[in-house]
Amino acid sequence: MTLLNSLSSSMTKKYPSQTPEKWKQYNQRWQAKNPDKARCLKKAASDRFRERNPHYQKEWVNKNKDKVLRSRERGRIRKALRRRWKKYGLTPEQFNIKNETQTGLCMLCNELNQNGRDLCVDHDHETGNVRDLLCTRCNRGLGMFKDSPELLEKAAAYIRGHKENVSDS
Repeated sequence: MTLLNSLSSSMTKKYPSQTPEKWKQYNQRWQAKNPDKARCLKKAASDRFRERNPHYQKEWVNKNKDKVLRSRERGRIRKALRRRWKKYGLTPEQFNIKNETQTGLCMLCNELNQNGRDLCVDHDHETGNVRDLLCTRCNRGLGMFKDSPELLEKAAAYIRGHKENVSDS
């Protein structure tokens, strides 16, 4: 029995002309007029419940792991959608079109993202223009080289030079 139902039943005993529905309407009007007091009362009731049932939340989470995981995943996806929109002005439809044209593969290494998540949005840091979708490794690699073609060419030459030296030995 909820707090509201128990109050309603005790109040109808004191005031028989009042029905539970009328008490519910009265409570809704009172809560609308006194939102701060109502919030405090709800918080106090919630705190009392937590004090009496300290392990309830952990038990619920253990019993409902699939619900918790789905909820976290939905939250992660919503956060990614908001971030893409705020940072790059990229709608979910635009992202999906780009992802489909790349067949879900990184534009540089042609592999799926290793962590199983969506590809990263690569963009020009000076202009803010979206370029393509990259896996996490390639995106971070470009970022480490500060999006500089000169640095990337030097790095490629460095690696080629060391590979030649190893094969000569």
